[in-house]
Amino acid sequence: MIISIKKIIILLIIASSIPSFAYNPQISDLKKTSSAFNMVAQKANPSVVSISTVSTVRHSSPFMNDPFFNHYYRYGGQQQQKGLGSGVIVSESGHILTNHHVVSKADEINITLSDGREFSAHVIGSDKKTDLALLKIEGSSLPSIHLGNSDSLSVGDWAIAIGNPFGLNGSVTVGIISATGRSGVVDAENYADFIQTDAAINPGNSGGALLNIDGKLIGINTAIFSQSGGYMGIGFAIPVNMAKRVMDDLLKYGKVRRGMLGVTIKPITDDDMLDYNLTSREGAFVLEVKPGSTADKAGIKPFDVIIEIGGKKVSDYLSLRTRISELKLGEPSYCVVLRKNREKSLSFTLEHTLGTSQKTPASLGLNIQSLSSDTRQQFAIPNHINGIIITSVEPGSIAAQYRLVPGLVITKLNRKRLKSAKDFNRYFIKNKANLFTLYESGYEFSVVISPH
Repeated sequence: MIISIKKIIILLIIASSIPSFAYNPQISDLKKTSSAFNMVAQKANPSVVSISTVSTVRHSSPFMNDPFFNHYYRYGGQQQQKGLGSGVIVSESGHILTNHHVVSKADEINITLSDGREFSAHVIGSDKKTDLALLKIEGSSLPSIHLGNSDSLSVGDWAIAIGNPFGLNGSVTVGIISATGRSGVVDAENYADFIQTDAAINPGNSGGALLNIDGKLIGINTAIFSQSGGYMGIGFAIPVNMAKRVMDDLLKYGKVRRGMLGVTIKPITDDDMLDYNLTSREGAFVLEVKPGSTADKAGIKPFDVIIEIGGKKVSDYLSLRTRISELKLGEPSYCVVLRKNREKSLSFTLEHTLGTSQKTPASLGLNIQSLSSDTRQQFAIPNHINGIIITSVEPGSIAAQYRLVPGLVITKLNRKRLKSAKDFNRYFIKNKANLFTLYESGYEFSVVISPH
């Protein structure tokens, strides 16, 4: 009996020493957080799709101009290449946001929803400068995501990424907003001010959703910083407010219409701070104002420092380009400049200053214009490249089918060099195949385009 009483006492002591997790307020808070993640996943996962692409890769050879070799080389001169990515359904009518680099070279685009339904998609429009593309599928009862406000984000906010890394559909990872307004981190030519997050993003996540704790879309996952090719805690997403602006233009015009302020700028150096008595490196230092430009009409002057555009801070010279790209043509806005250590607010309406485009034969569906200093600056075209530039491509046109995009330079047509837009119509052969020599990003290549 005494032994039994001792056993009972020991059991009571052990039981009293075990913490009661069911009533632990810290555990309860964690469960609430977990439930919030559950709700976000259930709410948003159906809107995130898997994108598979098929592209035709054409090989080049120094013997391509040899008719005998070319006859046999063509047989093995191209191959099918498959790609994977993610996308987000942003409307019940079937519009999907994804990355430009996911679909830019695709001949076929196939969409798979979380419920297993499969669709063929076509491109409404694509924008290399923000790495965004808008696709369209036809279907019923399509789940669409709610769009948030990326301007309201704060460092430390929850960030939930959903996508299809390595083909693993509907993968959910969680982290925080590590930073906002990251310019020039992925590509110096990219216009986006990226959201940085430590939510795991891996190959295949491109084009997927970055969400807040309310399950609203705050960004389109785009890139990672990695020395291994995989996740290292630093991922980047395009802010949803930038995506909205791009999507609106792609829907209306099939391309993004951008204006130019008309200034030459540079980063602020230590010497500038001493010479002009500046207290910060924030802003864009104005070196030159183009006569007759938007900046000139607004009253911006050389040696001004632009610190704000449309109510948003200009953190450096790269972010000025982003701020300008967020504005729509013809809509009034304002900027704040530092001039002799005093802030000055200037009103302006952004104008398109690239000149007048000329239409090519209607069968092609593209607009062109002669190269100018403005177009060279906007599309980063070196001075030694001459020709005419493509300014717009009509969706569904022959030019679009051959994947011609704004910013490509046509240097030759049917082996004849082009000096002006008029030369194009002079050398173009109607109702026959034409040989285009094109320049893009340091490379020159040729493509035969048939109007039929």
